Amino acid sequence: MKWYKNALFALVSLVFLGQAQAVETAPEKKQGDPLAQAQQLVTQRKWAEAEQVWRSLQGQVDPQIWHYNLGVILAQRGQRAQAAVEFEKALQFREPERTIWQALRQLRAHEARAAYAVLFKDQAVEPLRLSWLPATLNGQVADTLQAVRQALEGWRRAWMAQAVDAYLAAYAPDFRPASGLSHQAWVAQRRVRVTRPKFIDIQLSDITIEPLTQTRVATTFRQHYRSDRIADVVTKRLVWEKRGDGWVIVKEVILR
Repeated sequence: MKWYKNALFALVSLVFLGQAQAVETAPEKKQGDPLAQAQQLVTQRKWAEAEQVWRSLQGQVDPQIWHYNLGVILAQRGQRAQAAVEFEKALQFREPERTIWQALRQLRAHEARAAYAVLFKDQAVEPLRLSWLPATLNGQVADTLQAVRQALEGWRRAWMAQAVDAYLAAYAPDFRPASGLSHQAWVAQRRVRVTRPKFIDIQLSDITIEPLTQTRVATTFRQHYRSDRIADVVTKRLVWEKRGDGWVIVKEVILR
């Protein structure tokens, strides 16, 4: 098997990576569902964004389907050696091995034809077309994602309503801001900044929810803030931790 991988690597090194082609996809699902978001990005051939969303779903969907669909994305991005690795990982799991074996054979045949075309410049290479497998979230993970999404929405609404006690309750009692302020100093600061404006409007977009552990989940999003004093747009990451029956914020970072 080692000699085969070495040979495959040597072959891939000769390939000219052309424009990615479309994969076959299933019908779109409702917006806000990360699975539907990944599938929509695949449909739109936005491979880099699709990879980011799909990687965030690791551990949340059937592992065989996760590795296979990642392989589909990597293949379409031109990273075909890595795609083959993902297909081989997928084959360690249960059905549907037939679809994955077919994709792996198709990928290797495509690599051979592409290498031949580069060397002899007299053969057109057919587009690479791979099937996307439908996936569903594991029940427990789906419940967690829904609970965190609701907590995030509660945090947004409390801030926008300037309900400062409800807003602060979204944070853990031992929360420390990235600025290094003590929790007590941070609370005093936030009370002023939340209640001082005449109005606050907050909208969130491009929300992704990523489980980190069984009790920690990260949410990343674009935050559109507007008040009578200031308006700005930032990318923010909140890390939520399960405390008792609810989820609270234990880390808050502005990414850009």
